[in-house]
Amino acid sequence: MFTSPRTRPPVVLVGCCTLVLGLWLGTVAAKRQAPQRPPLSPEQRDAFLAGRRNAVLATIKKDGSPQLTPVWYRWDGEQFWVSTTKQRAKYKNIVRDPRVSLCIDDAEHFTTVIASGRARLTEDNLWADTQKIGERYRGPEQAAAQTKRMQEQHEPRVLVVLKPQQLISWGQ
Repeated sequence: MFTSPRTRPPVVLVGCCTLVLGLWLGTVAAKRQAPQRPPLSPEQRDAFLAGRRNAVLATIKKDGSPQLTPVWYRWDGEQFWVSTTKQRAKYKNIVRDPRVSLCIDDAEHFTTVIASGRARLTEDNLWADTQKIGERYRGPEQAAAQTKRMQEQHEPRVLVVLKPQQLISWGQ
């Protein structure tokens, strides 16, 4: 069957409109059916972040792709603190592009906190803050011994500080 070029555009336009409308309606229906996870209250969030969990730090590689690194952290109620060395890729990525995200997740209890923003690098109070991070995971005595070893070995450490511009959470 022969169709003239004049009849094709309306058919294509109707097909595209139908596709877009179907996608939009599908999205609306999916949002209605998806269970909503309530955000954590500030008190619940802080209690969750005080637990001994790893965080996953997302930085941006030179080629624009993400790099994910499990890290220990400390949350002081306003900022996240992570200690690293200047040889690590995450340090080099942050120097080049300070945009980062940090995800702390507990799959067993369906609880998550995600923080995003621009990281700041500092060496102020480096060893005391590095020890505070270690204390959360190893206790005061082991953290003090580990921090002392790092100092004696002259590790080129730096603190990554993230004061979140966006902080989202959900949980039970």
